[in-house]
Amino acid sequence: MYISGALHGNEVIGPNAVYYFIEYLLASYKDDALVTSLLRKREIIITPMTNAVGYFHNERGERVNVNSENY
Repeated sequence: MYISGALHGNEVIGPNAVYYFIEYLLASYKDDALVTSLLRKREIIITPMTNAVGYFHNERGERVNVNSENY
C-alpha cells in the first residue's frame, strides 16, 4: 500500500492528514485487531511530503533556479 500526503508544495492538508494517519496506526497497534492485522500482513510505504521546498514556500512546483537569497 502506498500513501502520498502531497506531491505539490501548495497541497497543505495532505502531509498533516498522513501524519495523523501514521499516529493513529501506531497508537492502535495491538489494541485494534484490524489495524494490527493490516500492519502485520501488508507493506505500507508512506511519503508525507514529496516537495518540502515547495511546501515551505507554499508554491506548487520546485524552484528551478536555486538562489541563496531565496532561502
